[in-house]
Amino acid sequence: MSLETDLFRKLIPDPDKLLSYGFVRENSCFVYTERFMEDRFLAEITVGGKEKIKGKVIDLDLDEEYALVHVPVRNSFAAEVRSAYLEILESIARECFVPGEFLTDQANRLASWIHERWDDRPDKPWKKDNGYTVIRNHDTSKWYGIIGEIPRSRFEPDAGEETVEVLNLKVPEDRMQACLAIKGIFPAFHMNKKNWVSVILGEDVNDEALQQLIEDSRSFTVVRKSGLSEHDWLLPANPAIYDALGAFRADPLHYWPTRKKMLKGDTVYLYYAAPYSCLILRCTVIGHNADGWTGLMAQEFYEKGQYPLNELKAHGLNTVRFVTRIPTELKTWLESPQGETQ
Repeated sequence: MSLETDLFRKLIPDPDKLLSYGFVRENSCFVYTERFMEDRFLAEITVGGKEKIKGKVIDLDLDEEYALVHVPVRNSFAAEVRSAYLEILESIARECFVPGEFLTDQANRLASWIHERWDDRPDKPWKKDNGYTVIRNHDTSKWYGIIGEIPRSRFEPDAGEETVEVLNLKVPEDRMQACLAIKGIFPAFHMNKKNWVSVILGEDVNDEALQQLIEDSRSFTVVRKSGLSEHDWLLPANPAIYDALGAFRADPLHYWPTRKKMLKGDTVYLYYAAPYSCLILRCTVIGHNADGWTGLMAQEFYEKGQYPLNELKAHGLNTVRFVTRIPTELKTWLESPQGETQ
């Protein structure tokens, strides 16, 4: 492992901070140079690309690379140069990078996406840190992903001692062969190879493809309640306490303090309690804010009495006292011509 790789192992670069520090953008990378040791040496640091970060030191007197900077040596002068170069790296790490949970930028991006979508967080369930992090469904506590650092030789025998970060995911059996045909996906390391694959992160499989695989893997951990729509909700509101209808008419985007696990794209029907006792609005979930409140975008306002409580109950609804998924029967009726013209 190089000096740079070791120091920046689980750090994430901030492009704005890199530019402010003095880095120059070159294609998809950022490059920084600095003279040190009384202008006898030049440090050149490159951030980005497959290696994430790499650096070299040029001996300006000889106009050639000073390789000893990458080797712990007893030579006092070489150690002095290495120490001065390390100070430059540490300054860059401190000023231009932020801590990350994982080794690769892709793993950190996916962890953020998973948290935003389902509120699932990575955890380490073992008393002794074995280098593996579990991604689990927080409702059922079932695993659907494991991230760890593994020698590449586990997948490519001639790869040497290089370490890669992998994500293990469960896939449907009928899609296993198609997954394994994708570059960067292998039969799972240390898991049932009939049901699991290992994806090398930060290389060949893009975020969009991995997000679909993650959704498929998580679907195995969901406990589905019979008769309830998975992505359609009823949200009660009390007009005596808060004028929700007026708030949505003033601004169609409204954040609601519900902690239920509504997902981006879900449909939410707003129910107005007595004296109205009916649906008043259909919304779409657009995401969550920093406080975890659910963002609702108004899609359609209903006439008062258009969808009264007695009709909602006649189509399977049991309660309007708290946030709940609506019955599939009610969803079908609300979307049908009969429901629309009720």
